[in-house]
Amino acid sequence: IFTGFGLFVGLLTPLLVGFEAITACRDRDWGHAAVAAAAAATTAVGWMLFARGYTFQPAVVGFRFPYEQPLEYFVFVGRMLGNFFGTAVLSRWQLVLGLLTAAGLVAIGAWNGIRCLRNGVAEDPRSVVLFCLSGFTLLYCSNCAVGRVFTGAIAPLAPRYATLLIPGGMAILLQAASMPRRRPFTWLVYAYAVLLLPATAFPRPDEV
Repeated sequence: IFTGFGLFVGLLTPLLVGFEAITACRDRDWGHAAVAAAAAATTAVGWMLFARGYTFQPAVVGFRFPYEQPLEYFVFVGRMLGNFFGTAVLSRWQLVLGLLTAAGLVAIGAWNGIRCLRNGVAEDPRSVVLFCLSGFTLLYCSNCAVGRVFTGAIAPLAPRYATLLIPGGMAILLQAASMPRRRPFTWLVYAYAVLLLPATAFPRPDEV
């Protein structure tokens, strides 16, 4: 679990455990609250083990934070997510679509996080899944932007990034599918599925 990917999930776990503890205390379910507290303690121990002897070693030369052009962080995230849909390399459409996707993931994460807090983690597993999928993707994109924003314009288009954005793509699809069964929302799911086709069915030569 001591990889970047486990680390991202490790940032979400305390939030969910905290939601669960708050809900249990609100309902005066002290046994459930104790289990949540034990889970929080276990998470804290995991972080302590991770931090023991940790040495920060950036994998690229010239790493610096914060970057002198902070807006480039958003451009990087937008390009990453836009590339997931197979858009033209470094096009305006790629950036716009990616930023809209990022905004959608933020909305999905916030909405489902609020639902987890309001309804309880155990009582609303759908919201937990959507919160985790969207949250993981946003953390992953943010981490990539911080670590690679200064390495060039095509850095966010690395093919290996696309497979690690699948959780975010699933979050959008599942959120759309869970909307009310009315015609506009149904067509939204179909349109999104069609939008995925260029990237999944017709990979570019540099991605093969």
